[in-house]
Amino acid sequence: MHPVFLDLTPAEWRWLNDRLDFAVEVAAAYGVQVPAGRRLDPAQLDRAWSRWLADQRASGEDPNPYFNAFGIAFGSFMIDWLGLEWKIVQDEHGTELAVYGSVGEVLVFPANLVAKRWDQGVDTFFGDVAASLRDRIEQVRAGAYTPPTSDQQR
Repeated sequence: MHPVFLDLTPAEWRWLNDRLDFAVEVAAAYGVQVPAGRRLDPAQLDRAWSRWLADQRASGEDPNPYFNAFGIAFGSFMIDWLGLEWKIVQDEHGTELAVYGSVGEVLVFPANLVAKRWDQGVDTFFGDVAASLRDRIEQVRAGAYTPPTSDQQR
């Protein structure tokens, strides 16, 4: 099944904005100065994430709401920074919120990105991932990106 890209409904936009508000609250609670306009940059996200992660490991609190909040904050930064957009993506794996760019079909699932880093115990990653995504997206837009072969991906 080829992915289907859908615009967000008003209810999905409200949910997204609620998660973004939560990300800002979490960042502020961990001493990260939150800029006007609720946009957290990767360095701010890394500081908030690493501080939250230390507490979460000790508390055992359900991390899923935080995956969504940090993922949406990161996705919002990428959208503003690189001219991408939010989409709902449906494919054979299910339905999920994604950051999408039509040129080169850039597709990032920010909540999954965050959850995988949590599984790996990674303390900071937003800055590195943002730089890597920016470089790849710029290569795609310039027509200079060659996807890795299956041998290179192993």
